Amino acid sequence: MPPASSPDFRTCLFDLDGTLIDHFRAIHRCHAYTLRQLGLPEPTLAQVRRAVGLGVEHAIVQLLGPEHADLLPRALTIYRAHWAETMLDDVELLPGARELLSALKKRGVQTAVFTNKHGPSARDICRHLGLDPFLDAVFGANDTPCIKPDFNFAHHVLTQRKADIRTPLFV
Repeated sequence: MPPASSPDFRTCLFDLDGTLIDHFRAIHRCHAYTLRQLGLPEPTLAQVRRAVGLGVEHAIVQLLGPEHADLLPRALTIYRAHWAETMLDDVELLPGARELLSALKKRGVQTAVFTNKHGPSARDICRHLGLDPFLDAVFGANDTPCIKPDFNFAHHVLTQRKADIRTPLFV
């Protein structure tokens, strides 16, 4: 039995948005810009919060609504270009996130980001915020054909990290 000070988990996978970082101002700004470019009303912050979580395509479909579903390809092009230019603006590390990751690393826990945010964007954001020393990996959308909550995405991440599937903690 491990000492009381040792965690029972050996791998900790963190979501990114709303867990380690606050990125909703940037996400909202990009969705508002996209819809404005399409001649549609800008979504509110509350609408964007309700739409995100299952990947950018899902969010844009939700914000366009069924009557504008045909605009999805154009909307994705606009969003992605604007996101690439501005994604590091207004991104903030949540209080205690760096300290938590540091403490876990000191205890020998393998840490990784496990997000539906575009993988390359997630890695750029983590690097920008100085999280690289505390993370063993960053996995995101388009790194596999799956996104959360599909078990295959989690299985892929755990397999890639050679993690014991009996000991992960998902945050």
